[in-house]
Amino acid sequence: MQKAARGAMFKPFEISTFSDPSGAFTTAAAMMAKVEAHLRLNQQNLGQQTIAIFGASGTVGSTAALIAARQGAKVKMMAHSDLVSMQRYVDNMRQRYDVQLEVVDGSNDASKKAVLQQATVALCAAPAGVRVLTLEHFAASTSLQVVADVNAVPPSGIEGVDVMANGVKVGDSKIVGFGALAIGRLKYVTQHELLKNMLTSDVPVHIDYHDAYSYACANAK
Repeated sequence: MQKAARGAMFKPFEISTFSDPSGAFTTAAAMMAKVEAHLRLNQQNLGQQTIAIFGASGTVGSTAALIAARQGAKVKMMAHSDLVSMQRYVDNMRQRYDVQLEVVDGSNDASKKAVLQQATVALCAAPAGVRVLTLEHFAASTSLQVVADVNAVPPSGIEGVDVMANGVKVGDSKIVGFGALAIGRLKYVTQHELLKNMLTSDVPVHIDYHDAYSYACANAK
């Protein structure tokens, strides 16, 4: 839609545009910026990670996948029920955005445990109020470093990750968690500042999740 809008404009009839469907782009950007900020503390970056995304077919999950893949990360798109549908969705993303994504079965406890033995980061962008990961799913993981959950409706998407969690350890593990409201604070700051940029710019600006991620990374704490 943003591409179509820009294509319909001509001088002097031009305005700025900002793509952020239901806040999904800025939410995904803030979540990835929080993860990236933690990784930087340990001299790492997103490009070095293997990232498992639960709720991958939603706008937040798929945007997070695009951000991570373009940073060079290995991205595993978890299919909670239908592998065929998820593969079709991912094939479309590959064609449209020229990114490498892998579809992985995430429909049962065994498959979740298996992928979390390989992943270094797990993201939960599943529907509100749905518990996707329990402590049992990742308690034995020797690779997992960071988990993030954007679900603010109880129960949390990831057991042990409070909505206010801002880089705190999950349970007795060494894994660090980020919750929905901690991510949400950065999301709203990002959204607000990008809107201000639209209003104050002397020339039309066209803002999408790339811009949101760049701003969120610069302001993540």
